[in-house]
Amino acid sequence: MKDTDLIKQKIDIVEFINEYVPLKKAGRNFQALCPFHSEKTPSFNVSPDRQIWHCFGACNEGGDIFTFLMKRENIEFPEALRELALRAGIELSSPVEQDERLKHIDRLYEINHLASEYYHYLLTKHASGSRAREYLRKRNVPEKLMNTFMLGYAPDGWRNVYPYLKKKRYADEEIVMAGLAIKGDGNYYDRFRGRIIFTLADHRGKIAGFSGRLLKESGEAKYINTPETPVYHKGSLLYGLNVTRDAIRKAESVIVCEGEFDVLSSYREGISNIVAIKGTALTEEQLRLLKRFTNEIRLALDMDFAGDQAARRSIALADELDFTIRVVELPEGKDLDEGLIVNPTAVKQAVNHAASVYDFMLHSARKRYDVTDPYGKKMFAREVLPLFARIINPIVQHHYVKQVAEFLSVSEASILAEIEKETKRRSSIPVPPRQLSNGEQPLTRQERLEQHLLALIVQARNPHEYLKRTIQTLTIDSISSKPVRRIFMILHEKMPDLKLIDHVLPTELTDTYNRAYLKDIRTLLADEQIFDKEFLQTVRELRKLQIKQRISEIGKGMKKKEDLSVLNSEFGKLSEELKKISQRSK
Repeated sequence: MKDTDLIKQKIDIVEFINEYVPLKKAGRNFQALCPFHSEKTPSFNVSPDRQIWHCFGACNEGGDIFTFLMKRENIEFPEALRELALRAGIELSSPVEQDERLKHIDRLYEINHLASEYYHYLLTKHASGSRAREYLRKRNVPEKLMNTFMLGYAPDGWRNVYPYLKKKRYADEEIVMAGLAIKGDGNYYDRFRGRIIFTLADHRGKIAGFSGRLLKESGEAKYINTPETPVYHKGSLLYGLNVTRDAIRKAESVIVCEGEFDVLSSYREGISNIVAIKGTALTEEQLRLLKRFTNEIRLALDMDFAGDQAARRSIALADELDFTIRVVELPEGKDLDEGLIVNPTAVKQAVNHAASVYDFMLHSARKRYDVTDPYGKKMFAREVLPLFARIINPIVQHHYVKQVAEFLSVSEASILAEIEKETKRRSSIPVPPRQLSNGEQPLTRQERLEQHLLALIVQARNPHEYLKRTIQTLTIDSISSKPVRRIFMILHEKMPDLKLIDHVLPTELTDTYNRAYLKDIRTLLADEQIFDKEFLQTVRELRKLQIKQRISEIGKGMKKKEDLSVLNSEFGKLSEELKKISQRSK
């Protein structure tokens, strides 16, 4: 048995995907909101029988456990194979063939891991880290927390981690590419010097980079980060998620703050469902990552973020991704770290009683604009109404419309009119048409009907009987979709047990077959009479399209004055058949 087959046998795709997105039973399959794009109605289907998935929405993609992990984690097949083999507890029978890019990425992760251990050792064990240890203790960061979050220390001096990594036989170019060294004047020196080091790991625990805070004030920037590298992308990483992900799942919410010390102080005080970003804006990548663990975000950011355009775009995006968004208004201090030192009890209460983001934005705007002035009213409305226009629930939206109208001393109708303008403005922004993969063209009605017919047949209780009935009305050669036609030929000629279809189905037809197998037709399958009626109607519609197409060809032949007697005879027969089919369809 191949390694891939053994892994599929050991890891159930439903259990695996359910860790990323909650699946719900839907007939014999499972459904969810697609984890790869924003949607309100589930289009993502998973089959426990065939161990496959397919998105019938904007993605229009599918596959097995390997393709899911590759797409979800943005990794290539060799890495997905290694990860799933480790999870399944099997040893790969042959070395994974890797391309140079993948080997290079592995090397960068190795370098970062060694650097993290080096910095951590200097902080916790070496004499050179004594000043950094004292600094952290003064900031109420105990040794246990230093170990949990793998804090480190980069000592003063131009060359410390660089020669250490050179001794480990890493090339200059690799150390520079990892962001740990900088080349200057023909030599190399450490990027991080005289700084507390925060290890930046992805949600899987792989060390992607570092953030360094100056231990003593100087003319340099207080914080510097690893630059963008093949493994570190600032907009996709959330500090602390590798440690706090289970707590986030358990709490069913995540607190989003701005800095590493906010995370450390919160975790110390028992607030463990927390992550940090850099600044006030959450990116789409970060939001989609958080969506794997929770549907509720509690923002504990600088309170000035209410007036920040980037922050408001993040809130709008989180709303589109169907998050519940709340805001933590800190009673003490400028951030969580400071507030927890001054009054931890009050901060915890604020976290537990976080207000809806809509209430917060309304309250914040009220404090910042003088609405006795027409210009102030205009600016107030310009800030809050675009947010309220995105509210889907009409009852919730009306609640805030009423509040805004009362505060501005205007009619609710005028507020609703402005919201309608905003909605129209947003909908008028051109959206590029979805590009179909592999250069595909949009399906014709005939092709859509053929794919629907295939779904009916492969999901029927007795598929071969329904295929036989199909061929009595439609010839296989008349099927316009080449993949569907080839699948019908295989089913007709080889008559395989559909549980063994993969043994006779060419790889290039797998996606078409899987899409048909996963199509949600459970309402039809629940009643045999309804199913049979749908089947007959689909076959008749296809036959009508074929007849109309042939009649059109006969008409062209008549204009060219080809064999008119033969064409007239065929035209008459087809017209009569079309009439009978139309009568049966009524």
